[in-house]
Amino acid sequence: NEMAVYPNPASTTLTVQVTDSLSTSTDGLAAASAQTLDETYQLSLYNSFSQPVYSTQSSSSSVQIPLEGIPGGVYYLNLHYKGAVLRKQVIIKK
Repeated sequence: NEMAVYPNPASTTLTVQVTDSLSTSTDGLAAASAQTLDETYQLSLYNSFSQPVYSTQSSSSSVQIPLEGIPGGVYYLNLHYKGAVLRKQVIIKK
């Protein structure tokens, strides 16, 4: 499983692309943009104090996170999918 996050740094919207390495489609992000994953995953954005500022569940391989009302700073994006946790650092600039 892989997670691509862009743009980073972000200011208005953060896009998360999730690819399942076990899926039959191996065409990169182009295929992932139209893909539905096998299982629902949990996506959470935490501030530097480990406080959640955004959370959603999805089975789509592409999710847009609106950043309105979230102050600039360093954040951590956690993806819980199929028993694994992927974590990426994200910078929000306002």
